[in-house]
Amino acid sequence: MDICKKRLDLIRKKSGKKKKNLDLVWSYNLKEVKGKADFILLITVLHEMEDPERFFKCIFGKLKPHGKIILIEWQKKKTEFGSKFSDRIAKSQILKWAKGKKKKEFPLNDNFYFFEFSNPNPKQNA
Repeated sequence: MDICKKRLDLIRKKSGKKKKNLDLVWSYNLKEVKGKADFILLITVLHEMEDPERFFKCIFGKLKPHGKIILIEWQKKKTEFGSKFSDRIAKSQILKWAKGKKKKEFPLNDNFYFFEFSNPNPKQNA
């Protein structure tokens, strides 16, 4: 799922027609997304949402049991590139929204947070 149609077209082109288990969705609205996913990749997109908290909390409902969400998002600090500081989301806020979820944090670099999230009880997605 992405809000940039050009980026999805590029991914679709590079992945080829052989990837039957890859579903690319262009949307801002989770209600338009049908079915459940094994894996959801959110790369610098959460801060672009009109209501990032609501979107983040709802995305867990789109996971299959044992599914995972990978979140890479701009750190809440001023840099020479990337999204505006005012649009960035503090790490503490993301962790507050993810309360009760399993999480792993991975080092990436000084510009991004990198998390893996899943539901603590896979049956809640069934």
